[in-house]
Amino acid sequence: MVRKLVGIVVSAAIVLVAGAGSAMADGPGDERSIEKLLTNNSIIYTDEVSGLETTIYFGRFGNFDRYVPCTFTDGSFKVSDAGEVCLKDREGARTEMCFKPTISGNQVSWKVPDSRTTNVARLLVGNKLPIG
Repeated sequence: MVRKLVGIVVSAAIVLVAGAGSAMADGPGDERSIEKLLTNNSIIYTDEVSGLETTIYFGRFGNFDRYVPCTFTDGSFKVSDAGEVCLKDREGARTEMCFKPTISGNQVSWKVPDSRTTNVARLLVGNKLPIG
């Protein structure tokens, strides 16, 4: 159950923030823009599969920290040349999970792998992980 929940949460971590309009990374250099949008920002969403509110902070050195009630995890993230955000948990993950987000205003959505479910997140500037 915990392993499945972690997989769901990791898949839900794929998020971006942008200004007005909608976008996906399609052209050369877009992956750098996506990385800049993520860096030093947090996203909060309610996972549509688990129903749990999740907060993810994307650090400036390609790291991320994730909080799901009562559990902290961390790892690394990168943006592929194709504009996919790829996450890898520090503990136990041997493969990366990559997803291509859709951005509309300050909402970011992505399809949960192996599901018909879509998660939607909102951006908060800075590190908004709970303290303590």
